[in-house]
Order: sequence, then structure tokens, then C-alpha cells
Amino acid sequence: MIKAVAVDVDGTFLSDKDFPIKGQLRSYDAEWFKRIYQKMQNLGAHFIIASGDQYEYLRTLIPDEADHAAFVADNGGLVVDQNQQVDCAEITPGIPQKVGALLRSLPGACYTYCGEDGWFIPADQPDEFKENMKNFSVRRHIIHNFDEITGRLFKLAVVVPGDKTFEYQRIIDQKFGQYVYPTVSGNGAIDLIVPGIDKAAGLKQLLKRWQLTPDQLMVFGDGENDITMMHLAGHAYAMANAPANVKQEANHEAPSNNEQGVLQVMAKEFGVQ
Repeated sequence: MIKAVAVDVDGTFLSDKDFPIKGQLRSYDAEWFKRIYQKMQNLGAHFIIASGDQYEYLRTLIPDEADHAAFVADNGGLVVDQNQQVDCAEITPGIPQKVGALLRSLPGACYTYCGEDGWFIPADQPDEFKENMKNFSVRRHIIHNFDEITGRLFKLAVVVPGDKTFEYQRIIDQKFGQYVYPTVSGNGAIDLIVPGIDKAAGLKQLLKRWQLTPDQLMVFGDGENDITMMHLAGHAYAMANAPANVKQEANHEAPSNNEQGVLQVMAKEFGVQ
């Protein structure tokens, strides 16, 4: 029996068209979800959001359920269960500045430092990039030098020209792969995370905490950064809108995000209309 469900956000849990909420992109059928979530609660099943986005932002997606849900945020950098921090990763001190210097040398690359005290965006990054970061984070700080950063850093979020995604991924990996692992979360989006820290690592901690096995876990995703959790889970769903290389790593396919595919499968699994 499924006792835990983990969902990616963009391209998976959220639609990217004008549905179900007119005039609002990146939405989902909240009333349907509430019925499913209540049934999960009655059955003692856990709901997890596993995403590259900031924890505080992820909470805003399910405001009524957030206090009782679990989160694998920043691609595993921060793991939280019912408001309690389970784990927080840290990039080796001194490395983020060096990675930032490399990113500055790559034409078109934009970046922000992500950590337990928020996302820290260098002041000289393009205004469009700064504005776009509002879609993925709540706590943001504009910094003029690295010394203004506080707390542990567990990720760099990088946006590059789409046609440079895999070229820049290779460059970063060749230079700093010992310290940060560049995982592609979408066309032009690269998250630099601590090696060994990813969505699967965060989910393993939660399963251990709840005394569950991977066979009791169902996951949904559409991107390369979802593959590790697909390998972990006994029930792995790739979205219909996922690329072929992601679909081949899952053992099931869900309808697309724009068809509320996650909720369709969950409703069937938990017997909710």
C-alpha cells in the first residue's frame, strides 16, 4: 500500500497553462487536492513536495496543508517534516565564490546563492533574472559582495541560454564536480548541489524517519533532477510531458501536468472522486 507520495512542482504538480485557475499559470485544482490529501491523512499517508524551489515558497503552494506536509526543497539541500528541519546540506566553504567567478565568465549565465537564510542574488545580475526568481523563492536578498551572505549555502541556482545548457553543465562539472553536482532541472536551468545530496537522498531520510520502505513510495516528475527519486521509488511516474530520457527511467506514465495528471493518479490510488 502507498504510504508516501512525492511530487515535483513545475511541469508536474503545477499546470503551465491557463487552467484550472483562469488567468493564473502554475496552478492546480486545490479543491480536488484537498479531498485527496484528507483521505491520505485518514490513511496515515504522507505528502511530500520535492523540488528545486525554496522551502518557504513551496509552503505557499499548499498553505492549508503545509504544517503537516514534508518538503525536500532546493533539490535536497533542505529537508523538512511538519515544520521540523530534518537535514540541511552545505557546500564546502570557499567553493561558492569560486563557482560564482566561473559562472561570470560564461556568456549569458545568471546565478543566485541558495541557503538556509534565503536566496542571495548578486546585485549585478540582470533585472529580468532577479524578477524571475520571485517565482521560486520568498526570502531573497540582493548582495553587493559575498561577505553579506549569512548561514549555510547548499545550492547555486543557475539559468543559462537553453542551447548552452549541457555545454555549461559539462564545464562546471569538469571544474568543480568534486564539490558541486550540476543537475539539469529544465531547459536552461541548472542546480549546483552537494554531491550525494538530491531528491532521492532527502526522500530516503524521510522514509527512514517514518519507518517506510521504497516500495511504499510513489513519486512524480518530469525532469532530469527527478530521475534519482524515480530510481528509489517502487512506484515512479513520469509525466506525459516529460522528455523521453526521463520517461525511460520511470515504471509508469501519468497524464500531463496540464491535465492534472498527478491528481488523476493520486485520486485513483486513494479512491477519491
